[in-house]
Amino acid sequence: MLAPLDNEVIFKKAFTDPLVLRSFVRDIAGVEADFDKIETEKSFSPAVGNVDFSYDVYAESADERIVAELQKVEYDSHFDRFLHYHNMAVAEQVKKGPLYKVEREVHTIVLLTSGYSLTDRGGLPIKDPVLISTVDPKNLQGQVRPIFGHQLIFLNPAYPQQELPEPFKKWFELIRESLKEEQDVESLDISDPGVKRAMSLIEEQRLTPVERRQMIEENEKARTLEYIGRQEREEGREEGREEGRDRILLAQAKLKFPHIDELREQAIRGLSSQQKDRLVIELLTLDSLEDLDWWLDS
Repeated sequence: MLAPLDNEVIFKKAFTDPLVLRSFVRDIAGVEADFDKIETEKSFSPAVGNVDFSYDVYAESADERIVAELQKVEYDSHFDRFLHYHNMAVAEQVKKGPLYKVEREVHTIVLLTSGYSLTDRGGLPIKDPVLISTVDPKNLQGQVRPIFGHQLIFLNPAYPQQELPEPFKKWFELIRESLKEEQDVESLDISDPGVKRAMSLIEEQRLTPVERRQMIEENEKARTLEYIGRQEREEGREEGREEGRDRILLAQAKLKFPHIDELREQAIRGLSSQQKDRLVIELLTLDSLEDLDWWLDS
């Protein structure tokens, strides 16, 4: 039985493996590279631009020629977020040198694990399993001039895959199979060493007790966020978005800590929108009112 690759813990366990990452980037981005520096929750310090952020998986090739970024998301509130992530990895290189010279190609791969809810600029629904954006220019004859090499790639296994090229297809099949309750792992293509290695890493029976706990906690966070999102939309329609969010957040807090007093309620209401989003997740890990007080004061 394979653990689900839409779980952040399992996603990082698989794609921080050098062999898996090299094979995945080769097949999806068409780039051959050996990655000797692989990080999770990578952020730049000081931050690039006005919005701080982190990459789920960030890797640099041994020859300093390639940067690969992987992001896993359950939703598609907008694509601009990932364009920002992608562009900031390019801008970070300029910040380090005296010229506007970008030595390394940046390849950002975003894996979405549910159907798109957005439309394109013309209002048409998006139902493509693969979307690839580059910044290489075209001449008036439509010929692409490979000047920059950067790519922003969206993968969505929720859509039909019959016409996918084989390099994409084997990874889509692995991802989709890992999400099923009844799996047929014998049907997967294990001729590719990277796919075979990924399967081995995410076998449920091979997870450590710590990894299993983290996987369960991540599932609980995802369910809570989904529930909060549904409730917030309902409350928001009736009372306004912010007030609706506060009511649901306080309800979650009181469910965890029934004896929350008025001062703590006021402290929660006074949080910024980002802090409230974080508290929704952190409530799952806080064990006492003292822990909550520490979090609110930090």
